[in-house]
Amino acid sequence: MTAARTIPPDQAARDAIAQELGVSMLVEASAGTGKTTSMVGRMIELIRSGMAIEHITAITFTKKAAAELQGRFYKALQDRARDESAPANQRERFTRAVGQIDRCAIGTIHSFCGRLLRERPVEAGVGMNFTELDDDADLQLRHQGWDDFVDTCFCGESDLPEQLDALGLSFGALRDAFGSSATTPTSHPGPW
Repeated sequence: MTAARTIPPDQAARDAIAQELGVSMLVEASAGTGKTTSMVGRMIELIRSGMAIEHITAITFTKKAAAELQGRFYKALQDRARDESAPANQRERFTRAVGQIDRCAIGTIHSFCGRLLRERPVEAGVGMNFTELDDDADLQLRHQGWDDFVDTCFCGESDLPEQLDALGLSFGALRDAFGSSATTPTSHPGPW
């Protein structure tokens, strides 16, 4: 006896992801709910429909998620390319996509923006040899920015030290809040 398949309450949204190929979508959901599976399914349907792989972009928040998405997409492409029951033209599309997977933009927002800047440095106003900051350089710049801010507060006409004191706050607390806000990604602006 086989168990009946339970239909998720969001099945309509899952179907839309795979079938509504003419619209861009943002997929947000908790961990383990099927985002990657849905995204891979959509990307496969785009290839099946004839879209060139270089026209597909999938952006995730972390490098780990991007690597997982790319690996699963690559495997799904390979599986479709080997599927003898599929029409020859579809197998050909999938085979071509397997060989051109590096043309697909799958990555974090940082890697996507870096890719755009490398493709169009003149239009973006960046040097041809710009580099992206690694975590250590980013931390060093944040420390330098904080130090410059504190210097400005005590060397200039700022009344911030008195305002902080009146609120019962210290520069240490402000520094901690700055550090936290600089390293914690948020999906929308809001009060601290």
